[in-house]
Amino acid sequence: MLTLRDKARENKNYNEADRIRDELLDKGVLIEDKDGKTIWKFK
Repeated sequence: MLTLRDKARENKNYNEADRIRDELLDKGVLIEDKDGKTIWKFK
């Protein structure tokens, strides 16, 4: 799912990227974008 989110962000499809981020958050995974990288961790 992180790969799909990264591709959505590359394509400037921010609605899809946000939807994936929210879905992961509901599953207990926190996503942070920092210095051009995506970092994830469990809540």
